[in-house]
Order: sequence, then structure tokens, then C-alpha cells
Amino acid sequence: MICGTILRLQGLNSVRNVLIVGMIILCLFGFFNTLDYIDVEAFGKVPRFSYIKRYGDHTVEYQTLFYKAIQKYPGTKKEYVYIAH
Repeated sequence: MICGTILRLQGLNSVRNVLIVGMIILCLFGFFNTLDYIDVEAFGKVPRFSYIKRYGDHTVEYQTLFYKAIQKYPGTKKEYVYIAH
């Protein structure tokens, strides 16, 4: 996909190239954040893209850009992850 995009952009002006590449990056960012949210909500996995982790008593709190996920009892059989509303 990237190679095809680069080949298509060679004949266009530079402003349009920057806009197209920016939109591709924005779409990929949204796609990966959506997949991360689905993994947490549907499958109970910890978020891959978090910028803050807070460790508490039998909990780990993951702060992402759009939501907060909490992991209870990490590393045990009772472990589960949910999104704090």
C-alpha cells in the first residue's frame, strides 16, 4: 500500500502529497486505536498504546488517548480488564 501510494504521488504537487500522506497517517492512527479499543472491550486484553500506567493495590490503570482501562488482579487466574467510564 505504501509503495503504491508513493508511486501515485510522484506526479502530483508537493502540497497535495503532504495532505495525502497526512490523511494516510491519520487513518492508520484511527485504525490502530480502534483495534486497541476492541481488544480491550471484547477480548479483555490490556491496551497496547497507553501513555501512562499507574500501579495500585492489585490493579494497573492504563491511560490511553481516548479512554482509561483498568486491569484487576494482574498475573492471577482472576485477572480481568475493563474500560472505566
